[in-house]
Amino acid sequence: RDSETEEFAEQCSNIAKKLEEDSETGSKRYIWIKLGTDHYRHADNYAYIAMSQFIEGLNVEPYEEIYETEKDLI
Repeated sequence: RDSETEEFAEQCSNIAKKLEEDSETGSKRYIWIKLGTDHYRHADNYAYIAMSQFIEGLNVEPYEEIYETEKDLI
């Protein structure tokens, strides 16, 4: 893989989930811990959201609903 792909993969992995417990109440919750640069991960999430909203705005039927069988594709 090239260096840009390696950087993307590293940035997508620079986050960890940690369980915290409140010492007084005993209640537990997860927090996210940033482990390094994560710009590519955020950019990828925003691109996914934008594309999802764009496709939804087109009001296009999902592929599976348009074609019932492989014969319909031929």
